[in-house]
Amino acid sequence: MNPFQPANGSGLNAFVSKIDPSGTSLVYSTYLGGSGHDYAAGIATDSVGDAYVIGSASSTNFPTMNAVQLANAGAPDAFVTAFNSAGSALLYSTYLGGASSDGGSSIAVDSAGSAYVAGTTNSVNFPAINPLQPAYAGAGDAFVAKITADVTLTPQILNFGNQLVGTASSQQVSKLINTGSATLTVTSIGVTGADSGDFAQTNNCSKSLRVQGSCNITVTFTPSALAARNAYVTINDSGLDSPHNVELNGFGTSTTSTTLTSAPNPSALGESVTLTAVVVPTQNGTPTGTVTFYDGATQLGTATLSVGQAVLKFAKLAVGSHSLTAAYSATPFFSPAHRRLRSKW
Repeated sequence: MNPFQPANGSGLNAFVSKIDPSGTSLVYSTYLGGSGHDYAAGIATDSVGDAYVIGSASSTNFPTMNAVQLANAGAPDAFVTAFNSAGSALLYSTYLGGASSDGGSSIAVDSAGSAYVAGTTNSVNFPAINPLQPAYAGAGDAFVAKITADVTLTPQILNFGNQLVGTASSQQVSKLINTGSATLTVTSIGVTGADSGDFAQTNNCSKSLRVQGSCNITVTFTPSALAARNAYVTINDSGLDSPHNVELNGFGTSTTSTTLTSAPNPSALGESVTLTAVVVPTQNGTPTGTVTFYDGATQLGTATLSVGQAVLKFAKLAVGSHSLTAAYSATPFFSPAHRRLRSKW
């Protein structure tokens, strides 16, 4: 009911459910996990009803958001996940562990929303900050950690989908929120990563952001090539886990035009006919995929493009005029196109 994650991630998943005070109905209920085996071991709530969950995750695709540790460093790692009071979105979700097996077992939350977690680690490289005991001492040490989400980005991923090369997309916005207990100093905001030139950002963030203050980062996507394009908005600030990143994704695509010829045209009674469709992109590249040929509403057959050309041969059609159509199907980087031709037999 009102699930953040409506389906099992295909492994053994944790679940989080909230039951109303009468015990007769669910307020929300959700899976929490990826394609491996993930277990919940403890839960706590804050004063506004946000839920904080701790456990162990073997999945490499466990849901993360505003993470202290984005990737699984061993199998399994502990995880700490915070849900909003409606159970519909994550405040943050992070792995916590090193190269060997680690598991979380207990969690508590203070009035400021900081989470205090405990568990067991077998990793010599378990993440340690301001430690009482800086080094792993034996086969299975306990750990205690405090997690404070001082910066929240919502959403943390902006996906622009397919966009024509050289054409700017509509704007998408990620909100930066100071969820810490002190004023946040924002040093810089910029686009970084492999395809940083394909994304542009503007923002209304001041250099100092008060507690619970927010600002908007607005991004547009103008792909420069027929390919998947990826970058980040990177925010450098005074938060504990700075820099913070908004992931940016999109595909550069091209429109196409299709020409259709039949040979011979007109043809003699009983003579075989060859239909040829040529698909030409408006940008560089060679379209791939298939072309389907129709006589009116009747499908004649489908041919695969080879170097931008699809050919269909057939024995004959009935005597008379025919309205022929070549329909090019869309592929990840090329949009569909259709062409009609009138021929006589």
